[in-house]
Amino acid sequence: MKQNYIIEFMPRKIAYSLADVFEHAMPLILEKGFRGCSMETLINKTDFNRRAFYIEFQNKVGFTHALLHYYIDKELTPLQDMLTANTQIPQAIIAYFEAYQEKINHKGCLLVKLVLELAHDDPIIQDIARRYYDNLQLAFIACLERAIAHHELPNDINVEAFALKLSCFAQGFAVSNSIQQGDSDAITVIKNLFAKNA
Repeated sequence: MKQNYIIEFMPRKIAYSLADVFEHAMPLILEKGFRGCSMETLINKTDFNRRAFYIEFQNKVGFTHALLHYYIDKELTPLQDMLTANTQIPQAIIAYFEAYQEKINHKGCLLVKLVLELAHDDPIIQDIARRYYDNLQLAFIACLERAIAHHELPNDINVEAFALKLSCFAQGFAVSNSIQQGDSDAITVIKNLFAKNA
């Protein structure tokens, strides 16, 4: 007589940490860019199981989108939070740029690198970048408005234009850092900008 066996499959635990995968991939993509990293290279560098990689991200583009979200959350958003933490506003903005410069020095900014390489053809990268820089500009606007309220800056400053200029500087510094491989005079530029508007 035949016996029927019921086999129960327990769901398998995820055997990898996405944070670890992203941390291993970031320096590689910062150095070689999206097009300079094959799927094979990414999988080998991150010690990620090939099957799990495709299940998690579908393809290299999906992986890059997830990596960029991780990079913004871990590396850039904490810098942006500095803009609300300090009550002395010009110093808070200068401290932001000092920390930003230190973060990208000799490495570049992954957001800017991927925007320059992919944004023309990738609407998701465009959207991620637009949201990040819109939020950064809003943080600068809030800072500048507080500075005016505390008489740290004159009342007649065009806050929106000044904040847009600061956001553009953040992008431009990352581009020039990549070209010059660090050693930028970004902080001097920001200090001079506030000196002129004080």
